[in-house]
Amino acid sequence: MIPKSGIILLNKQAGRTSHDEVVAVKRALRKLGMNVKVGHSGTLDPKVTGLLVVGYGKGTKVLEYMLMSEKQYVGEIIFHDHVTKAQLEEVIEEFLGKIRQLPPRKSSVKRVEREREVYGLEIKDFDYEHKKATLFCAVERGTYIRKLFHDMGEYLGVRAHMGDLHRVKVGPFSEKDRWVSAGDLEILAHDSTRWNLFKRMRARKKLRTQICPLTSAVPEPQFRKVVLKPGVEKYITSGNDVFVPGVKSVDSSAVVGDYVTVFDSWGRLVAIGTLTMSRDSIRSSKRGIAIKTEKVLL
Repeated sequence: MIPKSGIILLNKQAGRTSHDEVVAVKRALRKLGMNVKVGHSGTLDPKVTGLLVVGYGKGTKVLEYMLMSEKQYVGEIIFHDHVTKAQLEEVIEEFLGKIRQLPPRKSSVKRVEREREVYGLEIKDFDYEHKKATLFCAVERGTYIRKLFHDMGEYLGVRAHMGDLHRVKVGPFSEKDRWVSAGDLEILAHDSTRWNLFKRMRARKKLRTQICPLTSAVPEPQFRKVVLKPGVEKYITSGNDVFVPGVKSVDSSAVVGDYVTVFDSWGRLVAIGTLTMSRDSIRSSKRGIAIKTEKVLL
């Protein structure tokens, strides 16, 4: 059986918009008889390739946590004049850490200068003759690589622009995970409905391997774990917060304000919330809201 909710790691192709990819996933799911909501974890420009995290069903509810996550790219910076590798290494040092960015004119957000953080910049390849280099970039969400490369060129006094760009990591997901193109996903969905039983079962088995559980999007230790007492989940799925008497256990490293994943006694992910009381207070108290429920996932 194909899960009613899940995460799909799409290998976005050049020339396609993020919306195109979402529409393709919807078509594939409809072929399987699933008319569910589908969303993605952050727009990629049509020319940009790589990882696009897509959620369907209740998987759309965890996408906002992907939006908050670190992103990693491998991109080509093209200079308008010759620079040396030593000069590039020097400018890299200047752009590590906190930077200020004004979103590009073509961006969908308001053009107000914002602070973002560059966690890592590394030269993967350098071509002096053709005035270009390939860089690995690890950045905070909302960082524009196109603008980053432009600003690096301005700093060097030669100007620069972005060439090819490939996203390799979003939050917990990276190239070590199993990606699938939208086209291949549609083929698998089509084959999953064929009259030939053997081919249908083989396609469905392969399709299931392309679907990640919701828990993979909110892994430990980024999200602390809370386990409910038996039967409490029915109150949480009705939209209630988690009260102290319903808590069986809390991750020992959890502190007030942490995002937590809430599991029932069967090990099913019930909800995501924010811890409002310390672990010790929960253990010693008899009343009060222990977790403010944000997303119900069961």
